[in-house]
Amino acid sequence: MKDHLKGFDDACGAGRAIFIVRQAEYGPGSIEAGGVLAAVMELEAIVRRLKNMIGDPQPTKERLLRIEDALTDAHNYANIGSLMLQNSNLRGDY
Repeated sequence: MKDHLKGFDDACGAGRAIFIVRQAEYGPGSIEAGGVLAAVMELEAIVRRLKNMIGDPQPTKERLLRIEDALTDAHNYANIGSLMLQNSNLRGDY
């Protein structure tokens, strides 16, 4: 269990680091603009990509890294959706 908790903490830390970089790139208010709806739409796109990536029975190291990146993105969009839900921001500016 200890190894799983460390792995979970590492994944959360990696997601947080990417979140900080992306927020700096996209600018203030960028996540609020789409609300929960945008987060869900991004999650749907990630799931579709993941299904295609996982289909290869013998994935390369590069493909495994792309899968890990996609899972980190999914983690971040799930958290963004939760943040927007806390503010009752379901549809953003759409």
